[in-house]
Amino acid sequence: MNAADKINVLILAGSRPKGDPVAEAEGKSSKAFVDIDGRPMIEHVLETITSWPSVGEIILSMPKREIDSHQSLLLSDLVQRHKVKRVETGSTPCRSIMIAMEGIPTNNALLVTTADHPLLTHDILNEFTDQAWRTPADFAAAIAETEMVEQAYPQVKRTRVPLTDGAIGGCNLFLFKTPQARNVVKFWRKVEENRKKPIKMAMTIGGSILVRFVMKKLSREHLRKTLEKKTEAQITLPMMSNPHAAIDVDKKEDLALVRQIFKDGYARKKRA
Repeated sequence: MNAADKINVLILAGSRPKGDPVAEAEGKSSKAFVDIDGRPMIEHVLETITSWPSVGEIILSMPKREIDSHQSLLLSDLVQRHKVKRVETGSTPCRSIMIAMEGIPTNNALLVTTADHPLLTHDILNEFTDQAWRTPADFAAAIAETEMVEQAYPQVKRTRVPLTDGAIGGCNLFLFKTPQARNVVKFWRKVEENRKKPIKMAMTIGGSILVRFVMKKLSREHLRKTLEKKTEAQITLPMMSNPHAAIDVDKKEDLALVRQIFKDGYARKKRA
């Protein structure tokens, strides 16, 4: 597999077991159907993915009942015409990825993103994949400097990981380049299984990394190398230059921000 080949894309659109505050506040059965700029949120993601020149097969992890509800006519049409393949969701994002991977050959690259990433563009996808393919890494996870995002949008409060070389946050973009990359999902699953058992979770992640984190001595490179050791896979963390790459809709405040960004003409800019 190389950069010239098509990349399969998995869009995660499951629901939280205990409900989603954004969906509930908007009176929707799924956050994916919350309105942004006159359209369900997921349609902005689908529009970007389906028109991306590098896309191969498009896979959607979403309960069948949500598609059958016809809250997104575009989604229903794409699934009916087999332009998008639906797979069952798991109880967590990690399990959903594992379910989707069962139907994908191990030597096929898989890019994973989420249905609550309506600001996603071809430029963001290309910047991420271009950086990922420039390295021999098995797995890539996009990150962004928190300071950059907060400078662009001071009102947004993102989850941050404070490191010695600057706080970072995730971008809901992952690329599984090689069969070895699947080790990352297995490791992620172990962390999920022990999330309510602090000692076991610490042992899974590694004591040294936790000590460095608490002592504020954890760097981006040490984090990357530790994850490589734990997963037995080469990992790269592409740094994104566009703050929109790091903005998804997790909270009602995020929804208000994204709606304002679209109100300011973002949809036209995406298509330009």
